[in-house]
Amino acid sequence: MQGHDAERGHAILECCQAQVEDLDQILQLDTQAYNGKSLWPRSIYESELNSTNNEIFVLKFPENGEIVGFACCSLVLDECSITNIVVSKNHLRKGFASQLLSYMLDFGNSKGVRQWYLEVRAETNPAAVALYKKFGFESVGRRKHYYSNPREDALILQRGLDLSQIS
Repeated sequence: MQGHDAERGHAILECCQAQVEDLDQILQLDTQAYNGKSLWPRSIYESELNSTNNEIFVLKFPENGEIVGFACCSLVLDECSITNIVVSKNHLRKGFASQLLSYMLDFGNSKGVRQWYLEVRAETNPAAVALYKKFGFESVGRRKHYYSNPREDALILQRGLDLSQIS
């Protein structure tokens, strides 16, 4: 699947699969998003890039290569688990998370994904919950005390393919 361009104001952004040379910026954004501590070490991101079942997508300015966000997922058969979506704090509330999620869903659908899953902080991440619900995700459960710093429950969200539209 080729990357696609998304116009925001006057800037053209490109969404595409991450490459090894994107890792430094991905780690920088990850550390920024999680208050100075990366969610995963570099070795995990490297293995995600080299795995046949995992994907990392980036949203960037093609003219200078600046990455403004990234998204990670794990595909197994016809299911996909979204493991992370991060947008630079300098670029929040510009629709970039929607662009990443839309690209990821299109990519997964092209690979035959029928079910999507994710966990999201139940109380302190209402913007993410709203984003996922906008894209048709529904709450199907809760994991008590799933997150730390601060300790918090996770909402389990799921999105299924509308089987009535399949002929």
